[in-house]
Amino acid sequence: MGTLSRYFSTRRSVAVGLALMGNGLSSFALSPFLRLLAESLAWRGALLVTSALALHLLVCGALLRPLALRGEPLDSGSMFDLGLFTQKGFGVFSLGAALLAAGYFTPYVHLEPFGRALGLQPYEAAFVVSLAALSDALARFLAGFFADRRLLSPVHLLLLFNSLTGCSLLCFPLATTYIGTLFLALAYGASAGSFATVAFGVLPELVGVTRVMNATGLCLMVMSIGGLLGPPLSGKQQRCFISPNADFTLTPH
Repeated sequence: MGTLSRYFSTRRSVAVGLALMGNGLSSFALSPFLRLLAESLAWRGALLVTSALALHLLVCGALLRPLALRGEPLDSGSMFDLGLFTQKGFGVFSLGAALLAAGYFTPYVHLEPFGRALGLQPYEAAFVVSLAALSDALARFLAGFFADRRLLSPVHLLLLFNSLTGCSLLCFPLATTYIGTLFLALAYGASAGSFATVAFGVLPELVGVTRVMNATGLCLMVMSIGGLLGPPLSGKQQRCFISPNADFTLTPH
């Protein structure tokens, strides 16, 4: 994402949205695919297959070439520019991103077992995750297009999509039917995908293009801390919302 930001001075949000669409589209395809792999190869085999797919990232990473900006050496700046956290805008942005990340990955971890706890069939529950991912992918492109139109300031867009993402997460425990769960999955995917595009599109404006590589790495680092804590904590709280009489069993492999 940092490399991409250096290649565009205009329509940057659209470029970011197009790049991030791959994340949502792969999640859309992998959710039922993982269910199929788990049934035929068990979880160990499924993880081996997905690991082999992920290994192709080495090739993709080798093809990335950061653009040397005019008048700036390619290796300029510190590799770990922790001074960015002292900038008020970036510090607040990173804190907000970390808090959002605590819930951002929760649906992709817990939606399928939550759907099965509601009585859905395994592939129906997997489709809920796929629908959220598809909505996420489409929203990333549309949000980039909307952000580049500058109808609202980037700060207001971040606040809007952040709030919508949080509200959709809060409403998930209220879902009791398949249709209601699908609707919330759509709402969550649209709001979370839009936030991702706007967040990475506005980052170069906060710190400048010359420091965007370090800023992207630091931002993803603090988001990973939130993402590390969120799913386990939400899984613990999930028991409060599931009926003790729900027909929900997991068979370990």
